[in-house]
Amino acid sequence: MPIPARSVCRRLAKAAPMLARCCIGHRFECQKISSLSRLRKLKYPKSVFFIVSNEFCERFAYYGMRTILTMYFTDILRVNKNDATVMYHIFSCLAYFFPLIGAIIADSFLGKFRTILYLSIVYAVGQLLLAASSMPTFNMPVMETSIIGLFLIALGTGGIKPCVSAFGGDQFKLPEQEVYLSAFFSLFYFAINSGSLLSTIITPIMRKDLTCFDQNSCYPLAFVVPACLMIVSIVIFAGGKRLYKMKQPSGNIVVQVSKCVGHALIRKCKSKQSRDHWLDHADDKYDRRMIEDVKSVIKVLKLFIPLPFFWALFDQQGSRWTFQAARMDGDVFGYMLKPDSFQVLNPVFIIIFIPIFQFAVYPVIEKFLFINTPLRKLSVGGILAGLSFVVSALVEFQLEVVTGKVNVLEKEALTYAINSTHVSEAFKDRAIKSDSGDPRVHALVLFEEPVDGSVFIRLESSTKNFSFKLDYRSGTIQMTPVIEVLHNSYKLVIKDKVVDEEFWMKNGGVYTINARIGKYFQEAKGITVVNSNSIHMLWLIPQYIIITMGEIMFSITGLEFAFTQAPVAMKSLLQASWLLTVAVGNLIVVIIAELRLFERQSESPVTFLTFSRYYHSDCYCHYNRCCCCHRFFCASTSAVQCRALSSSRRCTAACYGGYGERKTRESGRWIACALCQLAAHVLPVLVSSIASVYTVPVRSTSIACSFVRRLVCIAIAFINYI
Repeated sequence: MPIPARSVCRRLAKAAPMLARCCIGHRFECQKISSLSRLRKLKYPKSVFFIVSNEFCERFAYYGMRTILTMYFTDILRVNKNDATVMYHIFSCLAYFFPLIGAIIADSFLGKFRTILYLSIVYAVGQLLLAASSMPTFNMPVMETSIIGLFLIALGTGGIKPCVSAFGGDQFKLPEQEVYLSAFFSLFYFAINSGSLLSTIITPIMRKDLTCFDQNSCYPLAFVVPACLMIVSIVIFAGGKRLYKMKQPSGNIVVQVSKCVGHALIRKCKSKQSRDHWLDHADDKYDRRMIEDVKSVIKVLKLFIPLPFFWALFDQQGSRWTFQAARMDGDVFGYMLKPDSFQVLNPVFIIIFIPIFQFAVYPVIEKFLFINTPLRKLSVGGILAGLSFVVSALVEFQLEVVTGKVNVLEKEALTYAINSTHVSEAFKDRAIKSDSGDPRVHALVLFEEPVDGSVFIRLESSTKNFSFKLDYRSGTIQMTPVIEVLHNSYKLVIKDKVVDEEFWMKNGGVYTINARIGKYFQEAKGITVVNSNSIHMLWLIPQYIIITMGEIMFSITGLEFAFTQAPVAMKSLLQASWLLTVAVGNLIVVIIAELRLFERQSESPVTFLTFSRYYHSDCYCHYNRCCCCHRFFCASTSAVQCRALSSSRRCTAACYGGYGERKTRESGRWIACALCQLAAHVLPVLVSSIASVYTVPVRSTSIACSFVRRLVCIAIAFINYI
């Protein structure tokens, strides 16, 4: 019997709620299963391999070029060391300033892909110009072409710096591929470090071990190879275009924050109304969340104030420390280390030290030395950077071997030539070592009998031959121009006759060849005017170890701290600000170098340490964290009390009879004052002992003692009260 339609409708209506619930539950399970199946189907983006390969080539090109840059300035552009330092750090300053411009262009106008592509082309053009300027066959204005090329390189590398990693992150779908994203950043930074490590090793070898264009080096090849790698990186990056996920520009947070801050300042100046915070004046145009995020960022940015001083020290590895290495002996079992290749120690030590710090150093210092917060690690990192320059100063004092102001540095020497008629003539030798570290030599020749045509004095070696050409004038004495040769043993050959079988010319030495030439005889003897480099380059390893340890504790910890303290929407702003501190640090080096505050190179590390010490002590007192007063004892006081104690010399009372001792003992950190006292009494003895070994002058020793005492005391007090 058929069921009436009305009855069917009634039964369906009663069953509808249950059926609906079943359908909803079934749909949820279906969606869950579908989501899991989609997750399994999502593969690792193929486009990532194009981005990583591009980054490897770009980093190889940049670090390969930058490693040999200071030597290029002195060898090819013929500028002095101070000007080369200024040019190097101006380039570095621009390279870390342009990321701000690149981020704005990418996020507001062109998008990441086109920004990377266009600026990479600019980058490659700059590399090619730099390579062309080093080739004498092109007859280009070397200085002008090099500066234009370096500017284009700085614009290119700086402009793409904030875009490449962000563009790689855009290729992943979140949160489904969050694990893949983490693996990408590991692979990305591996490409950066491997590219920089390889180029730092290879390009100095191409520069020095190979010769071209009748020169003692081959800068064109050392620049062409990075330029070719940059062109390859562009081809690789453009080749993956069809695989990329591209996002449209949606505005840059740096621009938005700048507008918010500017609007707040304008309204604050115009308004008579008092607000809790000056940024609150922008609430008429910007929402409350934006204003609070900007407030948080400004608080974090205050901690960025000391960062430029760390980078001012750290980035001198490519300038001052390279020139220091050029005046040292690099002979290791017959192989000559290059001054610029010593920069490879930093990435090598980074790779070695990071796991050691993570699994051994940090657990120990957190447990026993109470260095267990990011700010304390930052402080220790800055102190280590300063100590590395103390070590550098000790090495430099030994290189100069000075005695106060009564100092005989290499300047001039006189060579007297006495002929058969007892008429003597004096010739001035410029007894100045080469900036490149190569030996310098010239010849002083006496012609006693007529010789037709020109005479050649040849220096023959297993690697390269050199020669002097002299036009004969009877009875005259001639001095040839100074030339730079390679570190090697040479045969002295005059008119195809070997007159000296073995004459060693070593790095840093200045030599004169005294020759007497007649129609039927030739005599010659090599004379050392300035001794070769005697202090070995391996003595630089301690300062590289110390500054690398400082970098690990300062740079890695600082990035981690900044990103954990910042709002999510402001992380890119903090990244740009971090890079900007590097630019400011290089600018500090330029300013101090241009002020020419020191006559000798040995005073340079001390000068930078002085600026850094005064700045950091003022900053710490400003935050009411600690005070290191006149007698180098610790006291925890306010900024006003700090200055009063320092001026009135009442440090001992503050530490042992008053507030300082009470607060220190109550906090369980009484060991801090004991360490300060140890620094005041033991460190001078230790520094004096080291100085006596290195024969450092007494005045310099006392200055070093003062710096070390204050530095250690500030470090201990600041770490104790953070």
